[in-house]
Amino acid sequence: MTRRLTAAAIAILATVLAVFAVVRGITNEQVMRGLLEADLDREAQTIAVALNQGAGTTTPIDPTPYADADYRVRVTLPDGRAVTAGGERVDEAEGQLVGSGTWDGLTVELTATDDALDAATRSAWIALVLLALALATLGAVAFALVVRPITSALVVLAEAANALRRGRLQLQLPSSSVPEITALTDALAASSRRLQETLHRDRDLALRAAHEVRTPLTTLGLELDELATRDDLPDDAIATAARGRDRVTAATQALELVLKEVRSHQVAPESEVSLSELAAAAAVAWGATLEADDTEVEVVLTGDPSAGITAGPFEQLLDDLLLAVRAARVSPVQLALRGGPEHVRIAVSGDASATPTGAAAASVDQHLDRVRQLTDTLGGRVSGTWGARDGVVVLVPRR
Repeated sequence: MTRRLTAAAIAILATVLAVFAVVRGITNEQVMRGLLEADLDREAQTIAVALNQGAGTTTPIDPTPYADADYRVRVTLPDGRAVTAGGERVDEAEGQLVGSGTWDGLTVELTATDDALDAATRSAWIALVLLALALATLGAVAFALVVRPITSALVVLAEAANALRRGRLQLQLPSSSVPEITALTDALAASSRRLQETLHRDRDLALRAAHEVRTPLTTLGLELDELATRDDLPDDAIATAARGRDRVTAATQALELVLKEVRSHQVAPESEVSLSELAAAAAVAWGATLEADDTEVEVVLTGDPSAGITAGPFEQLLDDLLLAVRAARVSPVQLALRGGPEHVRIAVSGDASATPTGAAAASVDQHLDRVRQLTDTLGGRVSGTWGARDGVVVLVPRR
């Protein structure tokens, strides 16, 4: 984006400078012509004064000393006679410069080729082109320096918006003093918070319904079943108890279906991928990252590979687990993904080369805390440690 905006700014600036250079070049040519002809006027005046000083002698007026092939001198005497000298190349030239001067009735007209004008104009054009290039370069550099922070922030915002669309809850947002970018950042952060709050409400609703509704229904069903199996009650009472028991059982099953839907509905249905696609992407990402650490990694996929899941939350879990693996220096690493009918099991195992301490331990705890927070938001759980047989295990509902 920075390159495109800078290129557009350079194109606009170059167009403006080109128009300015053309207009200025034409104006310079007219100004220089006027200055050169003014010089010829002064020179003609000087020659007229010099020739007039000898007008009273018997020596005829001779303008030859003042003329050459590119410089024609025409002297008009007071009686109307004219004397011309030089200027063999003047008539052949494409352009001419003309100047004149009069002193005491003697008029001198100078005609010169426009070579001097061409040279001066050429120098002016070169100067204008160099100035335009310098201004364009400075403008491009200044524009790039000004626009780079803005475009960089916009790129990060676009990536964050795409991540939120895919269901990621923890976004990497830019820090900027530009009001519009700040507004976009706040909007994305608010959307992420609302999504997390919705998932928390769904989880709490499922837990509350399980505790406050399913447990009493189960108890009531057991009591009705006990009544329906007694032999000391009238037949109509036993039949009524049996019907009540069946209805409670049906209600409990319906509640289970509702809770299952609440726990497993997609966070972002339009971003659903299969577990096999997630495993393939994880193999590439983990392999490329851990290869730089000289760490071998094995990705194992079991269960239902076509299980549909929302890409964002699981990508985020795997990213945080990868960071924890690197911080803990686990090697070799096995990443095992198993798709079940309701849950996805992620297990990361391997031998830690040494127990992390200090900053490394804090980094491991930080990334695992992020894993626990996200897993808890999704309604799952985290168990195990690096030294355990199965390693760190994350069990998350398919959603």
